[in-house]
Amino acid sequence: MNSIPLDLGLAAMLQEAAKVGAKTALIEAGLERENVSYNYACKRYGKARVERWLQSGQLNYRQDVFGSTKRELSKVDLEALNAGDKMVGHIKIT
Repeated sequence: MNSIPLDLGLAAMLQEAAKVGAKTALIEAGLERENVSYNYACKRYGKARVERWLQSGQLNYRQDVFGSTKRELSKVDLEALNAGDKMVGHIKIT
């Protein structure tokens, strides 16, 4: 079998993409909640990052139930943005 050399940066990016895909599958299967609270997101990803994503428009609040005042954040969106931040570190500009 032929082996293909894989750049470590590319391998790390593929790993992050797989994590986002796995999170999406768990949510779609009903094994995890779709949204999390703002406070949970700040604890998990850091308040500064969550605020930056909200202010830049990359992340938006969601409402679970029509008319509800409780605003939450999408787990998939949070995971994707987190993975994107990690992937940027693996990109080499020459």
